[in-house]
Amino acid sequence: WAAVTRDPQLSAPMKHLLFALLLACPLALFSACGSGGDGRAGGVTADLLIGDATVDDLLSFSAVVQSVQLRRADLTFTGDLIESLPVEFLGLNGSLHFLSKESIPPGTYVAVQVGFAPGQYEAKALDGSPVTVVAATDSYIAALVAPLVVATGDYVRFSIDLDLANALSGTVAGGTIDFDPTGSCGSDDGSIEAPIDELRGTVV
Repeated sequence: WAAVTRDPQLSAPMKHLLFALLLACPLALFSACGSGGDGRAGGVTADLLIGDATVDDLLSFSAVVQSVQLRRADLTFTGDLIESLPVEFLGLNGSLHFLSKESIPPGTYVAVQVGFAPGQYEAKALDGSPVTVVAATDSYIAALVAPLVVATGDYVRFSIDLDLANALSGTVAGGTIDFDPTGSCGSDDGSIEAPIDELRGTVV
């Protein structure tokens, strides 16, 4: 068989085509990365925080905040906005616990629904002895003072209150208390500094 040889030099048109392809590939990749996203572009940035009122006869009260949903003016809800987080409420001492930073759709909101993980409540009396918590329900609606209208590009901070003073009943000395969560929710544009508890996590 005769050996077949090929000219290693590319023709001018082929060179131009190859150069155009090499130039186009990074641009296409950059465009795809920038437009893929998670659908949050153009929404409303929202910080979600939670706190409570103090309770004199308990040393601690802990619960796992399992879900937070915003209630719209038409009484529909957003999807869940957080991952489950354990919170020790009495240790906050008037500060707010940071739950999540999310992007929410523009619209009118009237309340926040907070859900707790069933059976994952812990309380201690002032002497450190455990107190059993019996929950009447594992969620509550925290109404906003007034309907909140937010538009694309806005920032809003939701400060959720768990009113433990009114949510708890029973006798600590008896070793069992009842929990029927209640509270309200404030909102602001972040122009006023909020007392936020230290953030905990892992740096990666």
